[in-house]
Amino acid sequence: MPYIPLRQIGSGGLVTDQNPYDLELTQFPSGNNVQFHDGRIGKVLGHSQRTSVASAPTHVQGWLYEGNDTIVIGSLQKLYRFNGSTVTNVTKTSDATNYSNSPRWQSEQLGTAMMFNNGAQAPQYMLPSGSRFADLTAWPSGVTTKCLKPYKSFLIMAGYQTSGSEHPYTVRWSDEYDPTGVPLDYSITSTTNLAGETVLSGNNGELVDQLTLNNSQIIYAERGVFAMDFIGAPLVFSFREVFSDDGIINRGAVAEFFNKHLVVGHNDIYIHDGNQKQSIVDKRVRRTFYNEIADTRSIFCQTVNDRSEVWICYANADAPNSQSANRALVYNWAQNAFTFIDLPNVRALTVSETLDSGGGWDDAPGTWGQSSKYWSNASQTTQANSLRVFSAGYVDSKVFQMGDTHGAAVCRRLV
Repeated sequence: MPYIPLRQIGSGGLVTDQNPYDLELTQFPSGNNVQFHDGRIGKVLGHSQRTSVASAPTHVQGWLYEGNDTIVIGSLQKLYRFNGSTVTNVTKTSDATNYSNSPRWQSEQLGTAMMFNNGAQAPQYMLPSGSRFADLTAWPSGVTTKCLKPYKSFLIMAGYQTSGSEHPYTVRWSDEYDPTGVPLDYSITSTTNLAGETVLSGNNGELVDQLTLNNSQIIYAERGVFAMDFIGAPLVFSFREVFSDDGIINRGAVAEFFNKHLVVGHNDIYIHDGNQKQSIVDKRVRRTFYNEIADTRSIFCQTVNDRSEVWICYANADAPNSQSANRALVYNWAQNAFTFIDLPNVRALTVSETLDSGGGWDDAPGTWGQSSKYWSNASQTTQANSLRVFSAGYVDSKVFQMGDTHGAAVCRRLV
């Protein structure tokens, strides 16, 4: 019997929505915890515990700054900072202070500083040299927002609340500020600054999220998408409707890659460049994905650039906590291929420094005379100078490192 070579066997990924006999030779009808990379099939690595947290983590954010290899961990009522060996309470004022219920924080790195926002109180802000978070400087009294992100030299609110008033269709922005600092004025009635607001069409539902794409800020509503562009004084920004046939299913359900956005809509997962959109799951994994979702609040996305992947995280019926993702649909944009993987019941993912708490030149094996390595690539560990994916394990009250060769064993299947 002759052998038939199958080249690029892993290039097609999983296609679960079609009959197996209709698939290409490079596509598979079922699988779990396998990966498709560079046309090859491989196994997904497990996860390992990096630290436990006193309160169940609902968020995690890498703090990328030279000499500051840490991640910030958010829980329902506290904020912590982890440097690879020690978890420090950095909640504002004191360890005894509690924030309002924060089931899913939103975070941004502003220059070298870190901002955390729970949507119920003033956003929190801390410099790398700081020991505790504090209320964001000059934040307007009584104002809260569930989505606050930087664009150009402004901080943008996608919907906001004031004492007794809701503004779910309004985009509000700060005065212009130096990106090395924070805004000092948010007054929308002043005639001496650039702060302002615009009410967008309510036909597309409430504003949910936002993310920069090239030179535009893309504003996501429940049933539509808008683009926000800087045009300067006196109007400051212009707005245009991009799509009105779908929006976003949950805050955090969008990721940027390769000058495009991947968005989880209510009925489709699509990518767009700010002008045109296309489905990437139709007749492939759309039916499987949407049928598995147990709670839309569990859905969020994370870009993993070094693998050319976007992880679309969600909880299915087997999740012990319906808001914590136990599954991910992984999209590899270089191959335009999908796979499914298991997750350890997480509320958030982040890409950050390795956070190796040990190691140094004294830990290098052997002597320099016995080594054939150059100074430029000799390292105290095999993971030095690389980025890793960390997760907020809500159910286990732990922070995990994903894709660890020494991680927990996972069950793999490919049919």
